[in-house]
Amino acid sequence: MDRLRTIFPDKSNIDYLCSLRDTIPKLNLADTDIYCFCKALFKKLDGIDLFEITSDVTSYSVITYWLYNIDSDYNLSKNIPLQKIWDEKEKYTVDVISLIMYTCFCGNKHAYMQFVKENLSTILTYLKVATKSLKLYISEDKKAIHVEYILLLSDIKKGNDESVSRLKTICKTLPIFEQYCADAIKPTLQWLSGYKLPDDAHKAMPIRNIVIMFRQEFASIWLKTIMSNYESDTVSEWLEYWFSVRRNIVNLLEKSAACICRILEGRQLGNLATDVDNLKIEITKKLHREFKYPREDRPFEEKSKIPETFSKVKDDYFQSILNYSNQFASFLYRDPDKARLAVLNLRTAQSALDRMQGFFANICNEQGLLQKYHAEICVLEKQRLEYLSMACLYYQKHRPSTTFHKFIPVRFFQI
Repeated sequence: MDRLRTIFPDKSNIDYLCSLRDTIPKLNLADTDIYCFCKALFKKLDGIDLFEITSDVTSYSVITYWLYNIDSDYNLSKNIPLQKIWDEKEKYTVDVISLIMYTCFCGNKHAYMQFVKENLSTILTYLKVATKSLKLYISEDKKAIHVEYILLLSDIKKGNDESVSRLKTICKTLPIFEQYCADAIKPTLQWLSGYKLPDDAHKAMPIRNIVIMFRQEFASIWLKTIMSNYESDTVSEWLEYWFSVRRNIVNLLEKSAACICRILEGRQLGNLATDVDNLKIEITKKLHREFKYPREDRPFEEKSKIPETFSKVKDDYFQSILNYSNQFASFLYRDPDKARLAVLNLRTAQSALDRMQGFFANICNEQGLLQKYHAEICVLEKQRLEYLSMACLYYQKHRPSTTFHKFIPVRFFQI
């Protein structure tokens, strides 16, 4: 923030963020409950071999990693017999093996480097198989490691994710190289052969960029802890919130159709324009607000059983409606590009309507809540969307006329 303030000295928002940062009380980690708990846990486990404590290597690896990140003095890596872990590596997932290796690298580097020196070939073979790769090799100068794998045509859009995932696993297991490289062997499409397209699967990442990603889980827990303060108290409250959004959308669709009809009649919009703007602002505020499902994503608790399709429902239906509302004024002014986009977003929302309604119907039925109200709002949504879609198409092909009647769009498209 200080560097940004130096680069942009006249930006008041940066000054505000800096002052806000300076007023936040600093946290003394040693005074927190989690620190006291980690201290007691470390004293309990310190100096005892992993396998003398438990056979649950997966849980122990996570605990060891967390303790070290809370305070590097809470270092249990010397309790981990790497040779025994690797002798029984088939018992554990590659995530467990890589986490143990990285923890030992951080907390017991000398023993780690000695083990890697003696077993590098075995480790490389294991990683090649575990990451489902075709080749895994070290560069001649010993500064980089390269992985090559086959990328199926069906996964062609996942090239970036596939490469980064492999590099994270390899780096966590062998964080001893300066650079980590990945390339995918993929089918050549004849019809694209004449174009120079970017290769998302090709990666050449310095170790620092990958290690930063290892900290994301801690940032994620912090974020989830903060976001848990924005969840609803009950399912009923959460449903009522989203039903209020849907009711506002119904009103927006109705007012939008009324605007179109009034213009086609050659009349001024009057208060209708204000009503549409106010509804758009209200819908935007509610859609941008974080209002989580009860216990949706608590970091240390079992996740609630809200259907995972909600994010897609929000993208396909609610975002399309929001896009339409932002383009509606330009549509009325007959801007060719914006008018086409407005109609396209309306059609997208219409095609996603059944999925959205089915999503909420499932929750209402499972919880036994607001079923009658939901059925009523579903009918209104369908009616308003159909009428507005027809009105928009009619508006694109006709000019204002004193002979226009607001029911013409329906009759026109029912012929």
